[in-house]
Amino acid sequence: MERIYRSIIFGMMPMAAPVTAKRTGLQISQQHQDRQMLLVAEGKLTVTTISQMEQAVSSALRSGASSVVLDLSGICDADASGIGLLVKMYDQAFHRGVDLRFVVPPGRLAELIELARLGHILPLFPDQRSALTQSPPV
Repeated sequence: MERIYRSIIFGMMPMAAPVTAKRTGLQISQQHQDRQMLLVAEGKLTVTTISQMEQAVSSALRSGASSVVLDLSGICDADASGIGLLVKMYDQAFHRGVDLRFVVPPGRLAELIELARLGHILPLFPDQRSALTQSPPV
């Protein structure tokens, strides 16, 4: 089991969910309304793109927003460094008193988060609407 876990986390094992479009890099857009900010990420969350993600989220956390929603539904590939960054960003938000929520629909990214046993730690939502309107899952 450990070997399978490590293979999936480090991207050495193909996943069941096919990727429909091959994307390179990472694109992040943002929308700000009142004291809530929505960041929408598309592309890869890997060692080559985490600095871009970290910069965007850190900026959002410093913006004065009381709530930041990070929509990761457009992420087509992730590795262990990307998953680790989610935990780091959540910790930073917690220490700043900002409510950081993650939109992670069922799929490869959700599987990686569960394999890393982080599903009960990170506030995950299946879609933007629930992340923007509901209380964090217990």
